[in-house]
Amino acid sequence: MSSKEVTINAERRLFVIPSGDGYSCFGFDNCFKESKALAEALKRPDLIPAEETRGTLENFRRHRELVGLARNVDLGTWFNSDTPQKVRRILEDARQSGERLKITLGDAKTGEAWGDRPEAGYIGRSGGTLKVPLLIPNRRSHGGGAILDACIVRIETSRGGTELYRHPTFKPYVEPVAAAGSCAGRAFAGCGTPWPCGSLKYRKKSVFGLMTRRVSGPLSPTS
Repeated sequence: MSSKEVTINAERRLFVIPSGDGYSCFGFDNCFKESKALAEALKRPDLIPAEETRGTLENFRRHRELVGLARNVDLGTWFNSDTPQKVRRILEDARQSGERLKITLGDAKTGEAWGDRPEAGYIGRSGGTLKVPLLIPNRRSHGGGAILDACIVRIETSRGGTELYRHPTFKPYVEPVAAAGSCAGRAFAGCGTPWPCGSLKYRKKSVFGLMTRRVSGPLSPTS
């Protein structure tokens, strides 16, 4: 890919990359941190990007160069550079042993969980140059989604619920409850259900709630 095709959205701090009939995006900070992590993993200190190149096409080109070099090296499972070492070890041990885990995602800074139901599954690994950890729902599954490993705030065993990791300031998810008729309920006004739409627990029972059963963040007026 030529970096000449890539443009910069400075306001949103993104590289905008043409992809087929559309575009994909790569954040300035993610590009910079991953470039640095790749250079360190490849033992190429000469390719560690300078801070002043963050958000520039020079950094984007350096990232592509490092990914190209990584194609010839087995870097093992590739984790986000912000993922704690303990989390990496637990995920990698589970991948090799086949132990099923329950993973709670949340705010990596505050430790606050994003939802009240952890995702459960086996740990797999993607193909490609950077083999990221995947969460495989069950043994009959043919694949799974990439894990936001830097956002893990709690890990438990699926069988027995033994806690393997807890964020230092872990906070369980608290279901937001708004008074009926408040701004939180206006988005569902007139939905025809007998339940007060301002309460998230009632939203799960409504027609709209069936489509938004899993909530990954605070309730907003337009969610």
